[in-house]
Amino acid sequence: MDLVLAFLGIVLLILVAFLLAAIIAGVGMAELMGLAAEKLFDLLVPRRKTGLGPEGLIGERGTVIEMPGPSSTDGEARGSVRLGGEIWKARCSSDAQMTPGDPVRVVAVEGLLLVVERAP
Repeated sequence: MDLVLAFLGIVLLILVAFLLAAIIAGVGMAELMGLAAEKLFDLLVPRRKTGLGPEGLIGERGTVIEMPGPSSTDGEARGSVRLGGEIWKARCSSDAQMTPGDPVRVVAVEGLLLVVERAP
């Protein structure tokens, strides 16, 4: 009788060890699947750049509201553009004429004045 109880105790101990190993492997597998899903999401969904300050505006695209004329030497704003739902004073980086609705890209920031060029 004692031999049977000892044998059953050993079998039970082995089963518990396998059960704990399966639980640990399951948690590890769930963590691995979560990391894989996060990496896949990062690849499929582009994230918007989070640049702050003037550097964050360079390269952004907007549309002309008023015609920014050619650059002037005194840096006076010649028009305005809509950029990300906001209206900014702007001037052209070249002598190109722009009409309202034209797409533009920010190439520089001078205080609160955007320097723009026609977007391709």
